[in-house]
Amino acid sequence: MSDVQDRIAGLSKAKRALLDRLRVAAVRAPDGVPRRGGGPAPLSWEQRRLWFLHRLAPEGGAYTIPAALRLAGALDGGALQAAVRRVAERHEAMRLTFREVDGEPVQEAGPADRVRIDREDLRMRPGDVDAALAEFFARGFDLHREPPFRALLLRTADDEHVLALASHHIASDGGSTAVLLREIPAFYAAEVAGRDAHLPDPPLQFPDFAAWQRGQTVDAAALEWWRDALAGAPQVLEVPADRPRPAAQSFEGSRLAFALGGELSEGVRALAAGEQASVFSVLLAALAVLLHRATGEDDLLIGSAVTNRNAPGADAAVGFFVNTVPLRMRVDADASPRTLISQARRRVAEAQDHAGVPFDRIVDAAEVRRDPGRPPLVQVIVSLDPAEEDVLAIPGITATRLPVDTGAAPFDLMVSVADGRDGIRGELQYPTALYDAETIQRLADRLTATLVAFVDAPAAPVIDLPLVAEDERRTLAAWARGADARADGCVHRLIEAQARATPDALAVAWADQEVSYAALERRANRIAHHLIGLGMGPETRVGVLLERTPALVATLLGVMKAGAAYVPLDPRNPP
Repeated sequence: MSDVQDRIAGLSKAKRALLDRLRVAAVRAPDGVPRRGGGPAPLSWEQRRLWFLHRLAPEGGAYTIPAALRLAGALDGGALQAAVRRVAERHEAMRLTFREVDGEPVQEAGPADRVRIDREDLRMRPGDVDAALAEFFARGFDLHREPPFRALLLRTADDEHVLALASHHIASDGGSTAVLLREIPAFYAAEVAGRDAHLPDPPLQFPDFAAWQRGQTVDAAALEWWRDALAGAPQVLEVPADRPRPAAQSFEGSRLAFALGGELSEGVRALAAGEQASVFSVLLAALAVLLHRATGEDDLLIGSAVTNRNAPGADAAVGFFVNTVPLRMRVDADASPRTLISQARRRVAEAQDHAGVPFDRIVDAAEVRRDPGRPPLVQVIVSLDPAEEDVLAIPGITATRLPVDTGAAPFDLMVSVADGRDGIRGELQYPTALYDAETIQRLADRLTATLVAFVDAPAAPVIDLPLVAEDERRTLAAWARGADARADGCVHRLIEAQARATPDALAVAWADQEVSYAALERRANRIAHHLIGLGMGPETRVGVLLERTPALVATLLGVMKAGAAYVPLDPRNPP
């Protein structure tokens, strides 16, 4: 009997591990998605959200899915164009256009010959490749008139090219890029050899899936589960930024790559295996701790994605299947990494079980207050992406993946990692309107330091873990000893010096207010003299209760000028 129980326990562990993989969709698969019979199709729930966002910012590349390949060898450009066209013939999603009928957006597939490869010869200007790729990926799509897929072939040498592929997210996702990078090489090889590629016809077209999805009723029990799961959850996660948040969300962004290294990657994998969890759960728990330290919040909503490719034939289809789900993490300072990883594993499994509810319906269920300055409900996204193949099989060509940057960021922070043969590598995507590159680099370093702490002390309380990178810790210690040149004067003395050097330069901006260094210095001096008149000075403390406006900055400087210490009294601050 014990042998049977052991086998059952083993199966339960395997089931938990399987549920913990967020890459697998949880919505019940249909027996089959029927063909529509042609004509326009309604947009899926996820597409409707992207259509709305696209109309807000049609010019940018915020929702462009990029891929770039370096092709070394004797490339047949005609065969490559023919291969791309053959793939476009197979997948309606690559040749869709969008319009509105009676106020309702619809999609319809056009001819495959509209999907073409633009070419540019850069053999005399090889240094322009990065700029050409940046312009290509940053350019928006006119979804009314052009298909949501385009390609660019840059010739950089007689026997070297760069192929860039850009798809709009409204008709594509990460799984779609994988399909394209399988099929384009297969058809290219067939074209060069003068034979048929012998690929089976795609069993599913995305417009059919969208029409089928819109005809389904959202699971009322799953919707109610989300309503209960998000009750009382904070709708805003304000990661400290370098600049005030714009009134309307800016989608201009950048990316920063980082790597964990071989030893730490192995440690993270071993920790995940020991906790019967996935690498994603370890990453989610570590990110929750980092955000807890950065924001002071102990109740966090972090978004992630499920592929939703569970319909028959969806794995071989091009389209926007992915859905966003919020993962609610609660961080107790006395909890251990092991406890938080277990919590993350449960959150992932629960979200999977209810992932068939479209994100917009989840937002509605949570009664989110819309703010044009930030994404709704989740502002931070985390994902574990499949490891990319470094080299693709193309006869006569050595094809390698290139890092790309669309110059856009649809969320406040997107953390994505891939677990490959050479270790765990990651990328942080961020809006440049909010953050400087140096700030994001510190976040990446601290995330790495948090994972090191998780691996080294999985049973220790989080509050005791060192979550600052070693070099940053040394810098802070040096500053504390007065070892840095910038520590020669206090903050208010540095502001005074800046006011003397550039009195008319902008010091503080908020809403429609702009305050120069000279004006800030005058206001701070007035406050300091008033406080001194009240008897404030060294060894005294001044309570400060103000909104985050220029008045707050002037007040803090005035308190320091008086020689006193300020005590923040904002009731929204954590205990």
